[in-house]
Amino acid sequence: MNRLWMRITIGLFVGFFFLLPLPVQAWKNHTLMTWAVFQGWDGLQETVTAEPLEVFLAREKDKIGTLLQSEEEWAKTHIHAYPPRPPELDFITSQEKDLRLRFLRALRLNPEMKLPLYVMLLPGLSAEEGKTISRSEVSVLSKDFEQRVYVKLSAGEKVKALEVLATASDEPDNGLDIGLWEDNGTEFGRAYRYGKQPFGNPKLDYGTQAPFHMGFYHESGIVGKAAPSFLKTFPEQRVHLFQALARLAFQTGHPYWGYRFAGWGLHYLQDITMPYHATIMPGRSTLTMLSIALLDMIGIHGPKDSAVSEVSRAHIFIEKLLNQELHEAYRKNDQEAALFRALRDEKADKGYPAYFDRFLSQVAAKESRAASKPLYKAVRAVITDKQGYKDIERVSEEGDYDARLYMAGAPEKAVQEYHRLIEERMRSFGAFSRIYLRSLR
Repeated sequence: MNRLWMRITIGLFVGFFFLLPLPVQAWKNHTLMTWAVFQGWDGLQETVTAEPLEVFLAREKDKIGTLLQSEEEWAKTHIHAYPPRPPELDFITSQEKDLRLRFLRALRLNPEMKLPLYVMLLPGLSAEEGKTISRSEVSVLSKDFEQRVYVKLSAGEKVKALEVLATASDEPDNGLDIGLWEDNGTEFGRAYRYGKQPFGNPKLDYGTQAPFHMGFYHESGIVGKAAPSFLKTFPEQRVHLFQALARLAFQTGHPYWGYRFAGWGLHYLQDITMPYHATIMPGRSTLTMLSIALLDMIGIHGPKDSAVSEVSRAHIFIEKLLNQELHEAYRKNDQEAALFRALRDEKADKGYPAYFDRFLSQVAAKESRAASKPLYKAVRAVITDKQGYKDIERVSEEGDYDARLYMAGAPEKAVQEYHRLIEERMRSFGAFSRIYLRSLR
């Protein structure tokens, strides 16, 4: 009997995560939220000097090499199922002459990332003629229905620290973690020896980053026993690595890269504040999922197909609606918008401990998973255009759209509850971001 239940559980989780078209991001544009979180921080109003990555790497090569060796040992000791880095990728002994490539490969990041000097403009702002930089220069992903504006910086140019931090907090979603598994069809994926992608579709480029941006640290014990591959997630390793690099950059007189690495680390912590990145099937108990799996095994596929689609639709709806509301608040310069107030609410910080190595898994992920069921119910309660909503996955892939149309005419009480829960998530997003940044200097 125990073996039967184990087979059912394995079939359920493998089926769900291989078929699920995971959205690219937890939150659609981290820059918009990070800027709001830190807009009033005095320390981030300072200007720093834009510096090419190669300058930092050349000047601090030995210290970087030592730090990366230390980080590798930390990860092997503290990160569950962490695959050791191949010796030939070591930053100091690598034969790669290009410092940027040597660095990216030592960190096992996508080597196609060009990492130019740039910042992203907030909605409503425009760049000087000739100052913009194309998306292809900053991202390996081509689609951008937001029409974001990126401004190129010159080496030696002064830039506000907040602009660097906020821009960098969205940068991992530009492709740092895409194509890193051996079954992703990339040369570097095979060289990095992370193994086969543990969940998500290895054939979809944006889906290949999922194990680095999700963390299922508080699922039922049966999940870990039946499907251990879903516990092979690495956001905590990423945060620790970029936190260490940020500290080194600050300590050695490279504040531009201190803030940029800090933003990279922020991203993964912020991702976990999205409940759909902290639990496998929001709103459903393990027993319910097992029941769905049993039906699927005997040929009744409808419940599983419905559950898979529902997770994807809700994720897309939540992030799109939030993004629309943030864009609107920025364009109106509405500093009293509810989302802005929640993001900068420092009173929320007092309810959490100071940052520690397992903060992401033990504090952020635990809270986020607990928030998943209420948010699941709230989404169901506000959707009025149920027929149109069924098509949101396709619509989101084809261009821009208005997520508010799916909830037109929803009961006011349901709308208020939905927004209350999102604002609660934004308070945590802001609090965790500030707690993390305080730990760096």
